[in-house]
Amino acid sequence: MASREGLRRVQYDRVAITTDGAGAATVYSKPFAGLIAGIYLERDAVTPPDGTADFTITDHATGAAIVTATNLAASARFVPAELADDLAGADRAGVPALIPVHGAIKIVVAQGGASKLAYAHIYVRDC
Repeated sequence: MASREGLRRVQYDRVAITTDGAGAATVYSKPFAGLIAGIYLERDAVTPPDGTADFTITDHATGAAIVTATNLAASARFVPAELADDLAGADRAGVPALIPVHGAIKIVVAQGGASKLAYAHIYVRDC
């Protein structure tokens, strides 16, 4: 029997995003604890946001940026990362690290068009 050592569990949430009459929306994911493994922004097939829609995804607890997508005219996948730090706390150029999160993820849409629909599929890997 193969060992399960090294396997990590992935948490998932699908968040529906419906814009208001002004084309804006603010929604939150369920709470997570782990490293963000990926985000898929899916435009609805029937009532997708306008091609000028801007999506800003942040850590709700800290406000730290996770993904910023402007004029998103098609569904898109993101693997957000930040620069890893060395032992002195300085950024290590060219060394990406997954972004930690502990709590909900906030998704804000602007310029999406009135009453439009999209989904954020969020994948978070356990530490």
